[in-house]
Amino acid sequence: MRAPRDKKYIATVYMDITLSTDAIRNLPDATLLSMATVGYIVGAIVYYVIKDQFVGKLLTEQIQLFGNLSRVTHVISYMFLGYAFPNRFVIIMLLGVGWEIVEWTLAALMRDPYWGVGQDYVCDIIANAAGFLIGYVFYQASSSTGPSSET
Repeated sequence: MRAPRDKKYIATVYMDITLSTDAIRNLPDATLLSMATVGYIVGAIVYYVIKDQFVGKLLTEQIQLFGNLSRVTHVISYMFLGYAFPNRFVIIMLLGVGWEIVEWTLAALMRDPYWGVGQDYVCDIIANAAGFLIGYVFYQASSSTGPSSET
């Protein structure tokens, strides 16, 4: 069964599972926390595996005015989260801080600057908030109803 093409559905997953926008937006906080924990574990493993590869080096390449490409991924990811979970700013930001703590811990344990140094963690949190707010603005723009064309 395919989802109707309207704003009521945000994703259709293979195997005929349809996730409605409301179902995603109303996930319990415990479910979001569980998903984030799995994401932390998978993310840490993926980052560790790619850190010496071309992609890993590219992500840490410094770009004037913005830090590194990794920060761009923060903005893009949080744009999605701001759109998908517009009323969950606090919990989403707390989960982002959690990831930065994971990165800080890995940097300390592994003595590897790949995981961040100095103010990288604060800059990433600011990028997260900026991305979330951009996604929230997109959500507001897409859900607002303009003036009716009926006369």
